[in-house]
Amino acid sequence: MTPQERMKIKDLKRCDFSDIHNYFLEKQEAQKALPKEEKQRLKEEAERIQEEYGYCVIDGHREKIGNFKTEPPGLFRGRGDHPKMGMLKKRIMPEDVIINCSKDSKAPRPPRGHQWREAR
Repeated sequence: MTPQERMKIKDLKRCDFSDIHNYFLEKQEAQKALPKEEKQRLKEEAERIQEEYGYCVIDGHREKIGNFKTEPPGLFRGRGDHPKMGMLKKRIMPEDVIINCSKDSKAPRPPRGHQWREAR
């Protein structure tokens, strides 16, 4: 929110978030209504991506990478009493990403019109 918007909103209980809530309920119902074949296809695609990008080789051992995906922008929710709860997560662009790969491998290509911050 901008400082002007913060000045206007004094009590969040008076805000109507029902449209946003309904949007996410509809999205959830659409996901549940997908045919079994479509759900299986999506699952296989996620497994393929996990297999391709979710592992690395360190000292000859295959290790799982803890977090290889970026999160979409939005409010940070956190868990428990996190000090950054409610803060805005910004969109990560390719120019913010450092690619870390072995010397004998080829770094992946960035999206068209962008470049990586660095490839090590």
